[in-house]
Amino acid sequence: MRLIVAANRLFHRQGLERSAIADIAREAAVPAGNVYYYFKTKEELVEAVIARRNAFIAAWLADLETEAAPRERLIRFVGEFERTSDMRARHGCPVGGLCHDANRLGGALASQARGAFELLIDWLRDQFAALGAEPGEARAGALHLLACLEGASLLAHSFADPSVMRNETARLKDWLEGYG
Repeated sequence: MRLIVAANRLFHRQGLERSAIADIAREAAVPAGNVYYYFKTKEELVEAVIARRNAFIAAWLADLETEAAPRERLIRFVGEFERTSDMRARHGCPVGGLCHDANRLGGALASQARGAFELLIDWLRDQFAALGAEPGEARAGALHLLACLEGASLLAHSFADPSVMRNETARLKDWLEGYG
């Protein structure tokens, strides 16, 4: 588990390609040879990180379901991006960054990494549908909201300015308040 947590942290901070097995072992405070005991390849370790992130996202979305109304769930969803604006300005989006890196490598990793976005889009679509949006409009609303948040994360990181994220989340909350 320490290896997965360390790899997750380094993949977010340094990117997938710049995070060597030796770096991950050092971050986890284990001998480098131990990494290969648990993961035969770096790809297996990346798969474990992706599975952990997807499980975390699924649990977070389940927690958001405790809000009574879909609008409040969406606003709380956006609030998490606002809450993490400093981290996003320093390192970018953990999901978007890993997905970007995995897409460069292609293959199964790209598909697995994309699963996090699919979880988010499906959940967001369901919230917009619960607000009364037609199926196509619900998916469009989900894509719009996630695209705005991911774009704001990218810009906040590019400019090392968390206010970009905070300003965009404020606009999105206003949009959601008046949606429907």
